Amino acid sequence: MASVKWHTYRSAAARVNRSERTIRYWRQWGMPMDWRLIDGQRARVVREDVLLKHFRLHLTQSPVHRYRLRAASRNAS
Repeated sequence: MASVKWHTYRSAAARVNRSERTIRYWRQWGMPMDWRLIDGQRARVVREDVLLKHFRLHLTQSPVHRYRLRAASRNAS
């Protein structure tokens, strides 16, 4: 079984190409996070699968993303 990958705010933001503040908003809006000890300091971390789930959720709810999908489908047909 594959090992679970954990991300801090910084690495999570880099993984989904968003700001650290966005990741903090997602946590406030219900994304489950955990505490881990990293280099002797406690840090909030999120599992990669949970992070990507929230990324996809917020991406599908984005009006800008929906507009781009509609425009791409019109150009393709």
